Amino acid sequence: VQARILDPLQMTASSLTGAENAVAGHNIWWGVPGPSTYRWEPGRLPTASIVASADDLGRFVLSQLGEGPQILSAESLETLHRGVAKTDTFSYAMGWREGTTAGIPSLWHGGALPSYRGAVVMLPLSRSGVVVLTNMSTMFGDHTREIAAGVVALMEQRPLPERARPLRVVYIAIAAGSLLLILLGVRALVRAVRRPGGGNRWKVIAFDVLLPVAAIVAVPLFVHVSYVAMWEGAPDITLTVAVAVLLGFVTAWMKLSRKRPASDPGVVPGTN
Repeated sequence: VQARILDPLQMTASSLTGAENAVAGHNIWWGVPGPSTYRWEPGRLPTASIVASADDLGRFVLSQLGEGPQILSAESLETLHRGVAKTDTFSYAMGWREGTTAGIPSLWHGGALPSYRGAVVMLPLSRSGVVVLTNMSTMFGDHTREIAAGVVALMEQRPLPERARPLRVVYIAIAAGSLLLILLGVRALVRAVRRPGGGNRWKVIAFDVLLPVAAIVAVPLFVHVSYVAMWEGAPDITLTVAVAVLLGFVTAWMKLSRKRPASDPGVVPGTN
């Protein structure tokens, strides 16, 4: 990659070994941007983690459009850009999606890391392109793709496309759901403190201990995402779930370890 792409195209700000000079990245915490630490992953180089600047990606786009230094023949570029694997909205070519952006025939693709996101759109008819890079990432929407589509619409004097997903509404729902989950956990803990020894022992073990443990083990296997990746991609939701599980364990311990007073009217002599 360095010898056959980056050097010939003079992409001098691009790196295959991390981004020591990159600006600070950001995650989203219940709709509010918060700083994060970038963790370069060399194992993702086949699909991500090649770091580049907007200027360098501009040079790459120009070369793909047949301008400036060339690393491929015209025939190879045509093959590279020809979509063959069709979906409902685009055809997948060799590393490019062939379809439309703001109603204009285009080739595009995005890049995403836990703290950064980018989008590149090429317009073959006008031999132009758009590069959008941001130091913020969320797993609930591709804001760079939406920004790029808006820029394309302005360039081509087309109506601005409608937003695919209102992120403000999404994060209000996430914040409300997180708050409700924590409040339910706190309510259960308070009730356990005020009324020790409540509940059937095996029911408490099954629902307050074994079920959360099973979920902790099963979720990464089911969604094929590690807990490290979950924390990097959605720290607010991961933290909420962790606190809720911890509250559940403490509540279960309170129920199982503290006996109900004998004077409690709910206790029937001779029964457990």
